[in-house]
Amino acid sequence: MDSDFLLRQLEDANATMPSKTIVLWGQGGLLVSSVELLLAMNVGWNVISIPVEQNGLALIQAVDDLNPDVVIIQKDHPRPNSQLPARLIQSHSGLKVITLNLTNNFMEVYSKQSILIRSAADLISAIESGPVNSKHQ
Repeated sequence: MDSDFLLRQLEDANATMPSKTIVLWGQGGLLVSSVELLLAMNVGWNVISIPVEQNGLALIQAVDDLNPDVVIIQKDHPRPNSQLPARLIQSHSGLKVITLNLTNNFMEVYSKQSILIRSAADLISAIESGPVNSKHQ
């Protein structure tokens, strides 16, 4: 196969891949950087990190401005806000909120699904699946 053919195949695949905007709110560090890198490797996914040093209001403002498909919140950071996922879901229909607890390897996909993380693919699967908190379900 020639390289032009492979390039066209890749471009066609990218054109059919749905794009997603993902906001990642977490404490800086190797683990969050790794999650960001893992997500950014997916074609068509735009990953925007917001440092946890900015409060929850900064995250809410970013969600209002960016209208992302998914928000990922690091749950085990020093300033947890347990109402934040509910506030985001209530004000943005169709938004998927995932909390990651890197201490015990669990993620919660709102509307309140608890999923044991066995591999990085579990996070990708939670993002790719349809909206779990849709008002139409």
